[in-house]
Amino acid sequence: MKKKIYIVLICMLSLFTLFHFAIIFISTGPLNPVSLQFKNFTDNYKTPLLYQSWNLFAPDPVSHTDGIAIKVKNKNGEESDWFDIGKPLLERNQENSFSPFNRAARVPTGLIQNLYEQDEILNKYNQKVKESDTNNTSKVNSDEIDETLNEKQMEVLYRFSFSMAQLIEQPDHIDQVKVRLINNPPVPFSKRNDNTFKPNDLYVEYDWRDYETVTSIKK
Repeated sequence: MKKKIYIVLICMLSLFTLFHFAIIFISTGPLNPVSLQFKNFTDNYKTPLLYQSWNLFAPDPVSHTDGIAIKVKNKNGEESDWFDIGKPLLERNQENSFSPFNRAARVPTGLIQNLYEQDEILNKYNQKVKESDTNNTSKVNSDEIDETLNEKQMEVLYRFSFSMAQLIEQPDHIDQVKVRLINNPPVPFSKRNDNTFKPNDLYVEYDWRDYETVTSIKK
């Protein structure tokens, strides 16, 4: 009896191992019809424990740190200082890496990447058309698509900022919110031992937007 149980367990473990590595292979391999068809399933399977970002590796490793800061204007016209909305999420994640904040802490970086990174599938399609169709009659107008996607991503960026603005001011007192995307360059190797050196942060600042009440992430 015990022998049969062991055989069943070994078979089940073997099947799970094959299933697991098949999912990982599909999700980390080059884009293809199969990986696109099962993308939602593989993403849900990997996240959050098996999630892996390849931004630290070649050919395009990360060379800076992105951040989002917001400024709140209350109904009296008073403005707050700039507030890094990623900081409280990182602090909560450091307290417990297996909490929902493990995913929430990645939101600011993901929002910035979605704003400025072109769609990989669209780029591959246009490159394929360019190689096979000299007249480019089938080429997708990427500028129009990028503009539409950018507008949607800006809406998401501000909605997330509205939720975090409630950590600065009471919702009933908030009138407008301003967003700044920050790019922190690294310290040059030649300045690694210079404690007084501070790289100049680069940033893009957007206009004030009227505050809308959304679900907040409490402290």
